[in-house]
Order: sequence, then structure tokens, then C-alpha cells
Amino acid sequence: MTSNEGSNAEPNASSRDDTHVISTLYEVLAQHWAHAEQLRWTLLYNYSMASTILLLAWAAVFVSAPGGGKRLILLTFSIAGFLVTMLWLVLQIRANGFVHMYEIAAMETERSLAPSRSGSFWYSEKYRKSFGRMKKHLGTRFVAPIVLCIFAMLYAVLVLVSYAN
Repeated sequence: MTSNEGSNAEPNASSRDDTHVISTLYEVLAQHWAHAEQLRWTLLYNYSMASTILLLAWAAVFVSAPGGGKRLILLTFSIAGFLVTMLWLVLQIRANGFVHMYEIAAMETERSLAPSRSGSFWYSEKYRKSFGRMKKHLGTRFVAPIVLCIFAMLYAVLVLVSYAN
């Protein structure tokens, strides 16, 4: 083998290695994205369960016969609901950030892997953008924090109702 042949073989092997590394990186990013997306939905479901329990407990105490500690119990449930909602809002925003971060990284990796072809993350982004301005923002990334803010306002109102009761 001449020195020319050796130098010509190196870039091809290096190119294959780079392609393999990028391909592996893309697989890992896709798995991380799927995990982050699942975690985002799990957070929302868990919040829904916790919030439902607190709201039902508050309603049960509210309609029960009057007692000396009723106001304190109502305030405790409504303040706990507000605090849990604020905590979940922070967790939801954090989870949204991870999903977005992995999505951006995967789209960049798609461009590195096959610059002339579009990958699944690119097609997903294109599909979301096809809905127009209003519908584009109706994904979990925007809806979940809005829902949590609405629940925070509900719990704030329940604090006032509890105090007045």
C-alpha cells in the first residue's frame, strides 16, 4: 500500500465513523425526546390526580356541617392546592424545556446526518407550523402551563372563599 492509498482510505473510514457517531447520537436524542415527552404527560396526569383529590376534599369539607376547625381545614386544602400547582407549574415548564432542547438537537443532528433529506423531527415541526398561528400554540408545551395557571387562580379564589366561610 502506498502512502497515497493510506491517506485516501483514512477519510472514508473517518467519514463512516462520523456517520455512525451522528447516527447513534440521533437515536439517543430521539429516545431522550420520547422520554421527556412521556415525562411531560405523566407530570400533567399526576397533577390532575393530586388536584382532584384536593378539590374533592375541599368540597366535602365545605358542604359538611359547620364546625370550629372548618375554616382552617378549608384554608389548608386551598393553600396546599395553590402551592402544589405552583410546584407543578415549575416542573412542567422544566419538562417542556427538555422536550424542546432534545427536539432542536435532533433536528440539527438530522441535518448533519442527511443534509439533503428531511427527518421525522423536521416533518413534525412542519406539521405543527401548518396549523397556523392559533392552533400552533395548542400543544402540551403551551396548554399545560395555561391549565396550571387556571388552577392556581381557582385555588386563590378558594383561599378567599375559605377565609370568608
